[in-house]
Amino acid sequence: MSFGVGLVKRKLPINQLNLETAQIIKTTLLWGIGYRFTPHGTLFNTRVGGALHIKTKNKNSEFFVVTDNIVAIKTAIKKAQSISNT
Repeated sequence: MSFGVGLVKRKLPINQLNLETAQIIKTTLLWGIGYRFTPHGTLFNTRVGGALHIKTKNKNSEFFVVTDNIVAIKTAIKKAQSISNT
């Protein structure tokens, strides 16, 4: 999985994402727009709204995916994980 642009970007192996502990949260305008470091992990925020809060399996990283369709993102990550495990 990869997010961000230019000099500030991040890549994580898809199999390192722990969807068992993923939570749906709502970002607020107070968190701002852009690349943010929150007490709950890294946020690359393009708008206010629903987000999927994901931790890595080794619990070293946490981040948010802000999207209109959280269920589709979670399903796509699960599918990618199952393909990469085969």
